[in-house]
Amino acid sequence: MDAYYARLYGLTRDELRYILDPKDVYGPDFPGETFRVLKQKEERAFGEYRTRRLVLEAWDRLEAELGPAVVRDYREEMTRSQESGVRGQRVAETGSTYQATVRPVAPAPPQFGAPSAPAPAAKPASVTEPEPDAGQPALFGAPAAPAAPPPKPEPTRPASRPEPPAQPVLLSAPPQGTYTQRFGRVMALRKKATPEAIAELAAALGDEDERIRWLAGSVLQSIGGGMVIATLRAFIDQAPSAVAREEAVRVLGKLEERGG
Repeated sequence: MDAYYARLYGLTRDELRYILDPKDVYGPDFPGETFRVLKQKEERAFGEYRTRRLVLEAWDRLEAELGPAVVRDYREEMTRSQESGVRGQRVAETGSTYQATVRPVAPAPPQFGAPSAPAPAAKPASVTEPEPDAGQPALFGAPAAPAAPPPKPEPTRPASRPEPPAQPVLLSAPPQGTYTQRFGRVMALRKKATPEAIAELAAALGDEDERIRWLAGSVLQSIGGGMVIATLRAFIDQAPSAVAREEAVRVLGKLEERGG
């Protein structure tokens, strides 16, 4: 049932692994846990986290039978629904379909005594002009040679210019709401690499909860690139707190170690 409902909610296999045990996805240093008591009891009784194994095996069986799960972004769907002014409305259009049959009309038989329509005039055959003899001499005795077309000028290519350095994005407000809402927002941003997502993730480095700060830093590392590095450098100069500055310095150092 857990695997089936995870598919209905549009989760991926990694997201289901995170729900069962975040450390299975982000490593043993991840500060958060979900089912700590259940995991400890099963490890003492069975020598393993049996629930995680059974749920993931059920997921794999469902994926083999039904195909990959359809991943849906409910936040974007809700935004599009609110913008269009349609919320939860379903319109069903039903009706019979008709196919028109066109029967060919037989020509009317000729009537005796009626004037017949004149036959269309035949087009005259096109007169083909004789091709000039290639070996016919010109007026002065030299064979006429066709004039060679003028050479086409080669297009000039502009010199390549060096790419401008990456610019930082404008910082935005951090995710708001309860812990669950803020955590869910950071999880949703890890599927995007837009300037807006990078700005919101950088602002989340100053969150009051250590787990959200750690997750935002991990997502920024996974995105990487010159824009993330430039944004973190700008964020360090205007960080709202010492904790946010330390998180930005830590993430920036890891990105610079691996070269972006």
